[in-house]
Amino acid sequence: MNTIKILSIITLLSFISCSSKKIEEKKEAIPIPLIEKAYQPKTVCDCSEDGIKILKNIYNIRNQYSDLKEFQNDEKSFEKVSIFRDNWTIVRNKCMKKFATKLFQPGPCNDPDKIHELRKKLDELGVRTS
Repeated sequence: MNTIKILSIITLLSFISCSSKKIEEKKEAIPIPLIEKAYQPKTVCDCSEDGIKILKNIYNIRNQYSDLKEFQNDEKSFEKVSIFRDNWTIVRNKCMKKFATKLFQPGPCNDPDKIHELRKKLDELGVRTS
């Protein structure tokens, strides 16, 4: 009887463990290329939120690798980051044209320091965002 209980618990724990790994794997963002003409931010907040989200996605992918060479050898991840970098360029350029200096003024929804921090981390990891 005790053996059945122990086996049941082990089976349950391994099922839960495998299930949580699948959930974690699904959390990685899938890049969807932006179309420059279609991206129309309405506020500085849109720009800040979109920029931070893109930069975090790049960082999360790149940070999975111990060095730049290992990252560059993974074609799938390298391609994802390339798409996110292209998206970042579109967001940055559109927002600079539309909002200019307002992007550098911190506010409740605009965090230029966070963007600067993320870009600095990416530069240190060998990923250029400019």
